[in-house]
Amino acid sequence: MTEITEDQLKDLRPKGFEAGDKIGAFGLEGSMNDVLAGERGGLLATITPEGSIARQIAEKPAVAGKDIQLTIDINVQKKTEAELGERVGSIVVMDPRDNAILALASFPRFDPNAFIRGLSPEEFAAISNDPRQPFLHRPLLATFPTGSVFKVVTLAAGVEKGGFTTSSSIHCPPVWTGLGEQFAQKNWQTVDRGYLTPAEGLMASCNPVFFELAKGADEHDEYALPNMARSFGFGNLTGIKGLQEAAGIVPDPKWKQDNIGEPWYRGDAVNMGIGQGFVTATPLQIANAYSAISATGVLRKPLLIRKISELGGTLSQDFQAEVVNPLPVSPDTLDAIRQGLGLVIHSPGGTSSQQWVGSSVDAAGKSGTAEDIGFGANHVFFVAYANRSEPSVLALAALETGESGSREAAPMIRNILEAYLAGALVSQP
Repeated sequence: MTEITEDQLKDLRPKGFEAGDKIGAFGLEGSMNDVLAGERGGLLATITPEGSIARQIAEKPAVAGKDIQLTIDINVQKKTEAELGERVGSIVVMDPRDNAILALASFPRFDPNAFIRGLSPEEFAAISNDPRQPFLHRPLLATFPTGSVFKVVTLAAGVEKGGFTTSSSIHCPPVWTGLGEQFAQKNWQTVDRGYLTPAEGLMASCNPVFFELAKGADEHDEYALPNMARSFGFGNLTGIKGLQEAAGIVPDPKWKQDNIGEPWYRGDAVNMGIGQGFVTATPLQIANAYSAISATGVLRKPLLIRKISELGGTLSQDFQAEVVNPLPVSPDTLDAIRQGLGLVIHSPGGTSSQQWVGSSVDAAGKSGTAEDIGFGANHVFFVAYANRSEPSVLALAALETGESGSREAAPMIRNILEAYLAGALVSQP
């Protein structure tokens, strides 16, 4: 919140605001200011010389502000912030059963109460000039290449549109030459993993498997992979209520021609198939896509505002996560994605199996490491949900710089899921 400005006062004076009043500036306080603030009352009357009311001409009753109850759980939020520590990045925690947001952690951050107390010019300059951008709410506003967490989309497109099945056997060599020797692409591993099903491709995060799946989808229809990405929520606002968010980018032939001035090549789809190239997303978009995968197979808007109630709670408006669209995949394809995410953690060949040895939860998840040439560093991710049979919690960590999602982000997510499911983080009413 900040003190009202002269320009704002021109529009808000009819609602009873006066110079010196505090109003919501950004975040929920900003977007929901009218709901939270209510309206001042007023009395128009004639007054006697002694100061008493002689005649009441008109009266406008005051309107009390309403209470907004969030889905954020303070204990989950504290645990999430503690796990993130001082790594530049963010963590999103959700309940996939109702798609509620349990925590949104971002670092670096700032104390919003400082704006109410008042900041000196030097203090404000220190925050605004920090190259780490403390004002950037990373869960919703930071956009990154997605890396391997995008491979669930590529699996879906390859199986649904690219001529593959969930039992297809796809070679995973150290070097892939599917577009010709001159366009050879290396896998992140230097050993030949043999032939893998799409689910096993997720387990090993094998780039050549997803090159093939993306190539097959693109051969069928150049919009097959982009449209599948959009159906998982990428390239669009999630629709979370009350907070500003970024849409990210899902490239396709029209987008590339309009923005880059070049035609779409098969290599664009192949690169996109492993979450590289022009595709970008926010951490919330990735978490929301995996929430749909984990529980319902239906993409929903994230739920942040649980209810808006009158003073005293006598009347309330309750909210539920709105359906965006069912994921356009068969039950068999969705099962293959879930199987692959389980193998990531539970199979000896899984990319994150070592980080989950001895865990008290039955989780499924995916790591990701994305090259960002323009940024000059790799971004790393890990997303997981638990327990697999009845998912009740999902968490995603997105670290702005790093080398390995499995080594750096997975331990944070493991600690959050284990604490939550062990009851160590008691939910607030």
